[in-house]
Amino acid sequence: MKVFLTAITLAFSVLGFSQDGTIKGLITSNSTPIEAVSIQLEGKNAKKWTTSNRNGNYLLTLPAGEYRVKVQSLGFIPYNDKITISPNDTYTLNIDLKEDVLGIDEVVITATKTKENRKEAPVLVSVTTNKELANAKAHTLTEGLVFQPGLRTEVNCQNCGTTQVRINGLEGPYSQILIDSRPIFGSLNGVYGLDQIPANMIERIEVIRGGGSALFGSNAIAGTINVITKNPTKNEAQASIVSNLIGGKSADIVSSFNGSLVTDNYMRGISFHAMQRSRQSYDANADDFSEITRLQNLNAGAKLFNDFTDRHKVTAELNVSNENRRGGNKLDEPEHLADIAESIRTQMLGGNAHFEYFSPAYNHKFTAYTSAERTRADNYYGGFDGVDITASTGNYGLTKENIWLLGGQHTAYIPTGNGNLQWTSGAEYNHDKISEKRVNPNILAVNQTANTVGVFTQADWRISPKFKVLGGVRLDNVNSDILKTNITVLNPRASMLFNIDENFIARASYARGFRAPFFYSEDVHSELPSGEVRRVKLSDTLKKETSDSYTASFEYNHTHESHQFVAMIEGFYTALHDRFAYEDIGEENGLRVKQKINTDGAVVKGVNLEVKYSPNNQFILQLATTIQSAKYNSIQNPEDGISTDQILRTPNVYGNLMATYKPRPNWDINLVTVYTGSMKVPHLEGYITGNRLETTKGMLDFGLNTAYEFQWQNCFPFEVSFGVKNLFNQYQSDFDKGANRDADYIYGPALPRTVFVGLKVKI
Repeated sequence: MKVFLTAITLAFSVLGFSQDGTIKGLITSNSTPIEAVSIQLEGKNAKKWTTSNRNGNYLLTLPAGEYRVKVQSLGFIPYNDKITISPNDTYTLNIDLKEDVLGIDEVVITATKTKENRKEAPVLVSVTTNKELANAKAHTLTEGLVFQPGLRTEVNCQNCGTTQVRINGLEGPYSQILIDSRPIFGSLNGVYGLDQIPANMIERIEVIRGGGSALFGSNAIAGTINVITKNPTKNEAQASIVSNLIGGKSADIVSSFNGSLVTDNYMRGISFHAMQRSRQSYDANADDFSEITRLQNLNAGAKLFNDFTDRHKVTAELNVSNENRRGGNKLDEPEHLADIAESIRTQMLGGNAHFEYFSPAYNHKFTAYTSAERTRADNYYGGFDGVDITASTGNYGLTKENIWLLGGQHTAYIPTGNGNLQWTSGAEYNHDKISEKRVNPNILAVNQTANTVGVFTQADWRISPKFKVLGGVRLDNVNSDILKTNITVLNPRASMLFNIDENFIARASYARGFRAPFFYSEDVHSELPSGEVRRVKLSDTLKKETSDSYTASFEYNHTHESHQFVAMIEGFYTALHDRFAYEDIGEENGLRVKQKINTDGAVVKGVNLEVKYSPNNQFILQLATTIQSAKYNSIQNPEDGISTDQILRTPNVYGNLMATYKPRPNWDINLVTVYTGSMKVPHLEGYITGNRLETTKGMLDFGLNTAYEFQWQNCFPFEVSFGVKNLFNQYQSDFDKGANRDADYIYGPALPRTVFVGLKVKI
């Protein structure tokens, strides 16, 4: 009997095994094998994936049946086709991928918190890749945020070099900055953090213009910037050094290192990066006061992943940063002996981890994640008047911020008639504690602890091959030790995508957003007009600020062989309600006090235009322009003697152009141009007599660089680059002078004419 049962079992085993088939092949591009390419097969009852090995080969065994084959890799046009796997048969499928030079078919995350082809995302997502950062010779995130429509970065202070990014004309605090989709970029890092994210850790930057609070919570009013860090994909390493000469006299040396290691089966890997920067201060008008701060910066980090199976994955990342910046004068003496000094020594430690699980049928995805960041800044804002040394030493201070986040998310993939539905829901808990105190007890200390619980849900429904809709809502409950009562906010969003034809896409979106009535970066960063430290308080009646954002866009994409073309026009309209503003309320203990209040709203509206063109793999051209209006609903008086209804420091016209030409595969020539149009800028008394509103001229930052990679036998490949930024030296020429200057009166390009040379070695 046992023999009979054993025979029956073996027979069924053989029968079951005989129902499987095999698919194998070679993945190439221009006949060159490509490793780490994702090959995914989706059937009615089965779904499996694998990756190509170091020689570009792949092999997968799965039940017989009909499957859709999806092959994709970053930088290439995805392959998508149907095949039939027969029992006991081997199907050979060799695929030659075409390079996606303009990123038309990129996979993005920010639109829906799920991976999606950019063309199929119901919300318009713009992407800057690490290739574009390399072509622009960007060292940090700040320098990489200007190559998209609607984005503009600016330096706000000669003494400390603070930077911010504006989206569609709105100031930096109206934008949510994410690191790998997690909102841990806090108020303190919002002041200096853009310069502390090195470009060599960035895989790409995804940007959504318009409200995103329904998905990402508070502050996502003007838009959302998602910095996606590099994943380990292959065994490689490279080291580089770039020497810059600012204005012909100040050195800026940037050294960096990148590397990654992965196992032969691509189930585990780790990447690592480091950047060290040493920049001398720059004085543009020979008054011995800095226009560009002295900077010492060290950043390092690592990212790892482990695929337990094709359905279970864990990813973790750790980053550290140590920065010392100082501006003003007498930079080699203690801060309290300088006429004016701003000094910030920042230490940051941050990281994140998340776990992904797919159900056996791949129709459900569960994600659990956590992230945290700890920042400490020892700082000094002030100066010595030559008499009162006690007052001068009282300007030393310490600012700390601790943030951590816990969250979970579930996505269901549901077939629906001629389409499909992605239903995503999740919950997050965010803890943010910030404190600032100074030696001088008369300067108001900031102690704020905020806890936010948010729950969200959204449906991304492909109703038909041509039509897609998205609807979602997020509920946030905010409590803080500085609030009298909790704040509960409900933020909806709705979007629509219509494929007019295969190449023409129309989108429209609405989103509501909010900002909680807290201390933000502009509050905890003490103001220093004319050397006078101010106190900043929150009004007892301060309430949340809200917004309504509308966007509509038309996008044309065309790909034929190696020829690609993209044209986009986007209209935007954002209305702010109960806007945060400041008013003078007199003096306390000899210090002027500004109070944060709610006032009437503002409206920013305009058009973003973008064109990208690549006739072949040798030439790429991209052009972006913004034409806008940014106004308050009534006349405002931001400073004594200044009245205007315009949002200051934002031009009505600005844009950028980047062109790359590759005479050879190992040689590229890059033209990088950023235009800043005329704008209104406040100019406060001190060096000048009386406050006044200045109208700046339009300025064109024109850069040109080239890089050539040498490849010799028995030698590591190495790349030599050189170039010039702001070739025509379109740099501000009317800086204030001396200790009583208005350090915030700064505009235009961040650098004067700067020449650089670099060397990169690849392993």
